[in-house]
Amino acid sequence: MYVKLKMYTTGSCGQLEKLTNRTKPLHHVQFPARFFHLEHPTEGHILVDTGYATHFRTATSRFPYKLYAILTPIHFSDEQSAASQLQRRGIQPSEIRKILITHFHADHIAGLKDFPNATFLCSRRGYESVRGQSGLLALKKAFIPSLLPDDFESRLSFIEDYAVSQDSSIGQQLAVFETEIYDIFHDGTVVAFDLSGHAEGQMGFLCRAEQRQVLLAADGAWDSAAIRDNSPPMRVTSLILSDRSEYLETLHKLHQFHITQPTVQLIPFHCREVEGLE
Repeated sequence: MYVKLKMYTTGSCGQLEKLTNRTKPLHHVQFPARFFHLEHPTEGHILVDTGYATHFRTATSRFPYKLYAILTPIHFSDEQSAASQLQRRGIQPSEIRKILITHFHADHIAGLKDFPNATFLCSRRGYESVRGQSGLLALKKAFIPSLLPDDFESRLSFIEDYAVSQDSSIGQQLAVFETEIYDIFHDGTVVAFDLSGHAEGQMGFLCRAEQRQVLLAADGAWDSAAIRDNSPPMRVTSLILSDRSEYLETLHKLHQFHITQPTVQLIPFHCREVEGLE
């Protein structure tokens, strides 16, 4: 059994590349904001994150959240939202049954309100780190509370409450991460595991797609080169990381995974190299 997997880009954010990978040049680039559509044979249409949406512009139109848009200027048009792109593929927002949230940074959750029938799944640690936060405290965590649907908590469940994977082969594959592995659909098609550091409770997902496995690495690194070379961001980025030491540990583990599991396609969500899934 496997899932059909497709990657979408919902606009981009401008930033100095060297900030995200100290081996890169000091020039301005556009980092794509992505989400992933999974089609499960029995569970239906699933998303991993949502990327940017029109709600982001509304939410950042006033202080202090306007600072988010100033510091990370975006290029986005309404037709690039997850809901719009899926509709053009014949998938209605109401058909999305579940959204897996890697972490609560605004560029990953801005489209949640567009999917009225979806339930949400995230790590308990991730949600507790932003729950009740507002103003500058929320902004420091790149979180904008108004992006969450009003009924968010009634539609929410936690990854930690799912069954720990009993598949020894998956356990061996992901052993380098030294963390619990959660079997989301009880069939090994999508397993979740902790990738904290960029954000508290950030989750990654190993997906069994047709003819390959894909590791959705969220923001465990900003680009694939950083993982290949185990190259950290500049120290100034510590201002936006939940824990720099934890981030560096996660990056190292991703690097080791890349070396030991070369047949698995490893995708950081903002990487400009990634091709073949759109």
